[in-house]
Amino acid sequence: MNHWTVVRRPNRRAPLKNPAKPTTRDAQNEENTRPFQDLSPLTIQRYAWFLNDFKQWCRASGISPEKPKIREIADYLKDRQQWGTSRKTVALAALRRWFDYCGLEENPAMAPSLRKTGRAGKAFAPKRLPVALNDSESEAFLQAVTPKPGDSFPTRRKYQIQRLLFWTGLRVSEAVSLRVDDLHLDGEQPMLVVVGKGNKERQVPLSIRLAVELQEYLELRAEFLAANG
Repeated sequence: MNHWTVVRRPNRRAPLKNPAKPTTRDAQNEENTRPFQDLSPLTIQRYAWFLNDFKQWCRASGISPEKPKIREIADYLKDRQQWGTSRKTVALAALRRWFDYCGLEENPAMAPSLRKTGRAGKAFAPKRLPVALNDSESEAFLQAVTPKPGDSFPTRRKYQIQRLLFWTGLRVSEAVSLRVDDLHLDGEQPMLVVVGKGNKERQVPLSIRLAVELQEYLELRAEFLAANG
């Protein structure tokens, strides 16, 4: 019969270390996030990054980041040539919050000359007219997105969304958010109802050709849903 002896091992767990002291970087991060605490975590992170970038630019340029002039903000955005319009817009939104936090009576980032829209906006990239397809390119596109016999319903759905975008000019987000109730195909003037930017509702007229396509698509959709539960 075996006899087992219980041997207690000494507690080798290392003693707890004192928590690390906050570093200069930690303090800077906290300072940069403080003006945005009422926003979402992702927005706080983005705005803090832009604020830190602006402060570094101000220090390198000998400018006070708390009380810059409008021209200096414009110079900052111009120096960020690799940024697109949307990124500069986010940077301006972060700076507006920052200057409000600083308690300035007049927020320099609200200046009309810094707005993205309007005839000013010198800090942003110059606007260009949208590039439109010519007749041959339009015909080639429609041929490429025309459903073929034997195509699966998901494939036909993808093609129909692309054709809908082509014929109506909807935004992608508007097209994928459409519901069946938004389609009005039986009246004298077929149309669809879209809720776009700013939660604004508008009516989009449809050509007879597109209305027929959408009606056929809805019939195929009903068959697909019935067969697949």
